[in-house]
Amino acid sequence: MTPVQMLACMRSKPDASITVFHKSRNRVGHNTSLLTGSAMIGCTLNYREEFYAGWAPQVETVSIYCNLVDVDRLKHLLTSEDWKAPGFDAGGTIYRLRDEYHSPPRPPCKTYEEVLTRQKECEILIAIGDASRRVS
Repeated sequence: MTPVQMLACMRSKPDASITVFHKSRNRVGHNTSLLTGSAMIGCTLNYREEFYAGWAPQVETVSIYCNLVDVDRLKHLLTSEDWKAPGFDAGGTIYRLRDEYHSPPRPPCKTYEEVLTRQKECEILIAIGDASRRVS
């Protein structure tokens, strides 16, 4: 999933979020910061599919794997909330789109030109962050 696709999804679905998570396994010794086993990290874009609302939570919730590098390009548009699950040695960050970047409710695109217009809106928002990173 590209940054433009991620942003388009987050703009169209107010409940959408990106979850970055990590989990460590097999810590040993008195100093629990020593990791001798394994660890995992992941990143998913999550939202609710309204078509399936009320049928089953497993079908209603959509999670799509995304690349951490792509999320980094969107951080200037997102808020972040850290979370931890101490009993599981897990934690991460939940990113949500800032209110000012949500698009107003719009019907689905009917023409390819409308798709390109919405894609260009997302590209412009992402480019603002890319330009500020180059300056600093």
